[in-house]
Order: sequence, then C-alpha cells, then structure tokens
Amino acid sequence: GGITKKLLSYPAEGIAQVVLHEGFHDNLIQKQLEIPYSLVESTADVIAINGSIEYAKYGGGINIAELVKMKDLHERLVEFVNGRRRMLDVGNGNIGHSFYEECDKELASILLNADPTTRDRFNYHVNNAFFVRNQDYCADHPLVSSLFLSLGSLRETQFILFSTMFSKARKPRLLSQ
Repeated sequence: GGITKKLLSYPAEGIAQVVLHEGFHDNLIQKQLEIPYSLVESTADVIAINGSIEYAKYGGGINIAELVKMKDLHERLVEFVNGRRRMLDVGNGNIGHSFYEECDKELASILLNADPTTRDRFNYHVNNAFFVRNQDYCADHPLVSSLFLSLGSLRETQFILFSTMFSKARKPRLLSQ
C-alpha cells in the first residue's frame, strides 16, 4: 500500500505506527525471510508501537503520552481478542448469540475514547469473522511483547527473532498471507 487520504487523516501518532508496521513488512520482504504470518503481524505491531515511542523520545514531533495511551489500549484489545477467542475455542464454536452481544458491548466500551487509528482497526461487529480478522495480529503479541520488554530494545528484539528463531541453512522466503 501507499500513502492514502485515510492514512493522512490520522493523528501523527497513528501515522507513525502505521508507517513503522508497514516498514517492518517491507524489511522482511527485502530479506526474504520465512516467518509464520501471525508472528510477522504481532512483531510488526510491537515494533510499531514501541518504535513510535522511541521515535518520540528523540524529538520526533509526536506526543509520547498519546502513544503510551495507544499502547495501553492496544494491549487491552489484544487481551480482549485472545481471551474471547479462547472462550470460543473451549466452546468449540458452540457459543450462543449472547456471547457476541456481550463482546460487542465490551469492545464498544474499550474503544469509547480510542484514537481514530485504533478505532478503524478494531471497530467491527464481533462475530467469528472478527476473531479471524484479528487473530494473526493478537495471537503471538504477548510472546513478542514480553520478548521486547525483556530485551529492552527494538534492535535486540529483531536480532533475536531473526537470528535464533528463524535461522535456516538455505535462503528462506516470506510466507504469504
């Protein structure tokens, strides 16, 4: 994708996160790495969220407090998606209509004061498609986020992910969606 009117309508903090997320994808494509899609999306999110905060610390012209608020909201949304997804898995998909209605209400409450970037990404009616749409972004997020926090830097996180978890003897290729 390129720069769109929609992207430019977001606040600078949202634009920074989108650019870093998509930049991570471009970097992987250039390196032709073979990485599971859910790990790619989760890593792109962690790098985008934490990278935009790092960028703001060095005078990037974006609001750190707003970025931290966005990060906290994203973590809440990941917990929501993963937690409700587990409930679906335990119920083998045999969960009543009231489950989705309750999820809709909870999601609306979480997104009540969300920034436009986050709202556009997550503000969909909760049904099975909602969970399918978001599972690749959320499933591995806790693992990647904890790795990032334990290492303390984007560079170290990327290095560990690329050099240990995905090293191959032959030149790997990026898996398609």
